[in-house]
Amino acid sequence: MIYKEVVTLKYLEHYAKTCGHNLVCYAINTCWWCLLKDNSYKNEGFPCDPRGSMLMQASIGKFIENAKSNPEHYGKHGLKTFMAAYEGNVLTDDGQPTSLTDWRAYNNLIDGHQCLDPRVYAVSELDQTCPMCKGCGEIANDDDMTPWIDCIGQEQLVFRTPIECPNCSGDGTIDRIYL
Repeated sequence: MIYKEVVTLKYLEHYAKTCGHNLVCYAINTCWWCLLKDNSYKNEGFPCDPRGSMLMQASIGKFIENAKSNPEHYGKHGLKTFMAAYEGNVLTDDGQPTSLTDWRAYNNLIDGHQCLDPRVYAVSELDQTCPMCKGCGEIANDDDMTPWIDCIGQEQLVFRTPIECPNCSGDGTIDRIYL
């Protein structure tokens, strides 16, 4: 499994205030949660988390307020653990969103310890933007290996195509910790 905090608590608080979005869904059998939307996960036609757990709804403001008022509920990493359970912050090795069944498992994943699967790795907080692709994960298929982000808008784009950056394997960051 892969842990990388893609969505932060600060972002969700800002999103809730500026976009008027006011509901979250949370799983009843796992710790997973997300903004209410047309959920792509289905279990016999009903919305669910990636593992098939049924969902409940709550006000995003109240949900986050409750989490912030009781961070110790989530274990030693507190709100970081709470956010790890947010949709897309934990992925399977093949990049698919997943969920874990308890807060201890999320804390272990954050620590980089073995978790539910035999091959678990966590992304280090020391990750650096890949200098070869400038963090976009792709380079041009030219002799200079120009970061693809620098190619956008150039007239010569017809003669180049993006390829996965060999330095970061398309992740955009380096210095990962693998266990």
